[in-house]
Parts: sequence; C-alpha cells; structure tokens
Amino acid sequence: IQPNRKPVNYTDVTSATMTFWEVGGSSTAALTLSTATSGLEMTAASGRILATITDEQATALTGDQYVYALELNWTGGAVDRLVDGTMTVLARSEATS
Repeated sequence: IQPNRKPVNYTDVTSATMTFWEVGGSSTAALTLSTATSGLEMTAASGRILATITDEQATALTGDQYVYALELNWTGGAVDRLVDGTMTVLARSEATS
C-alpha cells in the first residue's frame, strides 16, 4: 500500500521476501518469510501482501526488538524495499500442562 493508501498492482513482482533481524543481535536473519517458500502471500492485482508467522517461528524469536524489511523482486531483476521498520515482541505465553 502506498502512503496515500491506494493499492498497487504487483503483477510484475516475481517474489517477495520479509526479513527480521534482532536489534543488537547477530547480523544473521532471525526469521525470513517468502512468497517462494512460506510465510508471505501476495495477491498481485489487489496489492495485498499477507505475512504469517507460525507458532514455531514466533517461539524462535527470543529477543524483544527486531527490525524488518519487506523487499519485492520484479520481472527484469529490480529489487525494491517496500517497507521497513521495527517490531516489538510484547508478550509470550507458555503452554501449561
């Protein structure tokens, strides 16, 4: 979605990747979601991108602060960063038996 909230047609996008890195942690990604593997779903004509983190992936995020970037790979090889920002893990619950 552009800042003016109008949908963008992503028909020429070949894939998208969303990467998370722990703030103050390793330069290695803590989590990567992708339309090519799992975690990201894109509806090109409507301009919608849905990111889903599984319970297993969420459990593996042991830090409290993360930075993320969502990048689009276009036909022809161009790569655009659509959005980036920070994410705070607010609460964790543990399963009880």
